[in-house]
Amino acid sequence: MRLRLRNAAWEDRKVLFDWANDPSTRRNAFGSSLIEWDGHLEWLRARLDDAQSTRIFLAGRAGVLVGQIRFDRTGDEAEVDYCIDPAHRGGGLGCRLLQSGCRRIAASWPEIKRVVGWVKPDNIASIRSFERSGFREDGSHGARRRFTWATDDRRFVIAASRRWYEGMVERLGARIRGSFVLIRSPHELISESLWTPPPTYVFFPHWSWIIPASVHSQHDCVVFHMTDLPFGRGGSPLQNLISRGISETQVSAILADATLDAGDVLLKRPLSLHGAAEEIYLRAADVIETMIHDIIREDPDGEPQQGEAVAFKRRTPEQSSIAGIQTLDQLFDHIRMLDAEGYPHAFLDIGPLTLRFTRAARRHGEIVADCSITLRDSG
Repeated sequence: MRLRLRNAAWEDRKVLFDWANDPSTRRNAFGSSLIEWDGHLEWLRARLDDAQSTRIFLAGRAGVLVGQIRFDRTGDEAEVDYCIDPAHRGGGLGCRLLQSGCRRIAASWPEIKRVVGWVKPDNIASIRSFERSGFREDGSHGARRRFTWATDDRRFVIAASRRWYEGMVERLGARIRGSFVLIRSPHELISESLWTPPPTYVFFPHWSWIIPASVHSQHDCVVFHMTDLPFGRGGSPLQNLISRGISETQVSAILADATLDAGDVLLKRPLSLHGAAEEIYLRAADVIETMIHDIIREDPDGEPQQGEAVAFKRRTPEQSSIAGIQTLDQLFDHIRMLDAEGYPHAFLDIGPLTLRFTRAARRHGEIVADCSITLRDSG
């Protein structure tokens, strides 16, 4: 489950004090003496008043605070310090907190190039958290081991099965620090090499397979769905929208979780449904590319979906038949909504023949379309 980060406030002074004075925290700190309350208040007030030099975030999961992470900036470098609530230790939250914190600080301070963390050699849990979250050990100083995370080393995975996403990685790579990796198949998604180092985000602009729990439970996965969620959960969103007479929709960027299309919403952007299916998919790809850029730049937490959930059923190949259609408007929409690569085009079976229709155009009182004719079941 994704960690939600928020800026620390003065009202958090007690929980921050308690976490800082936890015996385990003090043992692993470079200054192990207990912190005095008055000194803590003075320190916190100064940090909260100087957001250009220090940022403190509290992390929550399922509505419960689980830790804090702090960044102190000097030039283009920030030093990180973090703490997990004693009641939530031992579950890998240190790694997730470091990943979430670094992502947020890169959005908050875009000029930052590196994040540095210092760890005692015997603090094995923290060392593992740094290593698993993509930090690299790059030296030591006395009794301290130094780990570094660079914004240029960020990796973003784009999982998309359609050809119109192939140029996205190059374009985004030219605008955003880090590298983009495009994968096209479920086999690539479960490759161990994809997750080392762990990606900052995994984006699913157009993906036809279930995302394994091992992926969405361990990484922040963003799915793009062509409806104004929670309306239109489920399969064949474009075809279901057009068949309902809907001409404008929203592209919803949501966090993947165990329930199909029910995750928190990060962003929504409008999308016109005019034109043929492939034209709409290309238009959606442009919208999604901008959304990916904005998600990386802003690192939104997301909000639960609001409103009544309406589920769509995935369409079957048999539903591409035009038999039974009564009006030209219905026929035009039926042909155009199926006119894209990889989709069963509108068809009509006549005796041993199958007629398939594409590139429909409306004219006064008629529809003009391309038609290919094959023997039934010959492809």
